[in-house]
Amino acid sequence: MHNNTACTSIIVAAALLAGCGSMQSSSTGTGALAGSSSWRGGSTASGPLDPQNVAANINGHDLVRLRDVCLALGVHDGGSFSPPGMPADYARGPFSATILRLEFDGHAGRSSAASTFLGAARAEGGGPDAVVRIGDPAGWDWRLLAFTDTPSGWTFVGSIDLPQYRYGRPAPESVVLGPGKAWLAVKSQEGGAGTGFADEATTWYEVRNDRLAEALRIPARGFRSDGRMPFDVTYQGEIIDTYLTAQGLAAVRVRYEAVYTNARRDSMPGLKELFRKRGVATYVQNAATGRFEIDKATSPWAQGELETLVSATSDDLVRYNQQRLLGMARSPIQECRQWVGRLLLECSESEAKTALADELDAAQGG
Repeated sequence: MHNNTACTSIIVAAALLAGCGSMQSSSTGTGALAGSSSWRGGSTASGPLDPQNVAANINGHDLVRLRDVCLALGVHDGGSFSPPGMPADYARGPFSATILRLEFDGHAGRSSAASTFLGAARAEGGGPDAVVRIGDPAGWDWRLLAFTDTPSGWTFVGSIDLPQYRYGRPAPESVVLGPGKAWLAVKSQEGGAGTGFADEATTWYEVRNDRLAEALRIPARGFRSDGRMPFDVTYQGEIIDTYLTAQGLAAVRVRYEAVYTNARRDSMPGLKELFRKRGVATYVQNAATGRFEIDKATSPWAQGELETLVSATSDDLVRYNQQRLLGMARSPIQECRQWVGRLLLECSESEAKTALADELDAAQGG
């Protein structure tokens, strides 16, 4: 991906947040967590680390308090609210913190009588789990703190960072396909004006072993037009179905279309669209890992191809679109053949490149 752009990162930690009692946890950061009454940094934050109190201790406060609360949860510096990339005049507060009620672990929590917060959530139509959405004053950086409601109390399962997310407030959603089949869906956007590319995607996160883990990334729409490659691309993806297979595995069907155009219009002004690719990709969840994988038997798209739509190199184009490029090499239109020749100059040696070069030589009588 582009190194100078925003990205979505996930920081995972698990901690049982039951009332005001002690907390045992492990995290992907450094070290174990202290007890829930140990607020770091000398701030005045206090109370149990449940969604309500975490939000209350962040909302309207400064960066010191925000980091204090996050450290208590086991979340260390991530992509949001921290260098690099933070401008010199970055506002250090006040930060906003909003509780979003969503179901994303697929399991029943406590009864509504056990928690005023939980009862209110269900009365408003929300799920029993919760996400605390944190934003900086400029709406520049965002962080999502995810909590699941369990019979024994609140469990903090992870933090998702959305740095430089300047497209409004993130609005995570719940995807539920049945008991034990639920995900937290988060939209992310990278690139934009002046970068030569844009990439929007929806990522599904699953709670596995009390940790939030990425299960599926679905490209939604985007483009690349930065002149670095001999081709530009515009794509879009649309979810058309979600279901459970006969084996009880979650599956998602996504309709994609990618349009590839000539980025070397200076020397080949008559050649605009190179080709377009359409088809439905079926993702099926792997029961062992929890991650969704493309069904190779039914999908015209490769997993790697969809993961690199806006960052594809000339080698990627040849690898995933050989038949279409062979058709261009055989074309009676000279500019099509000329373009394929230019493409080959930028490719590494491979069997696919050799086959394409041979076809082009034959078409040109070489």
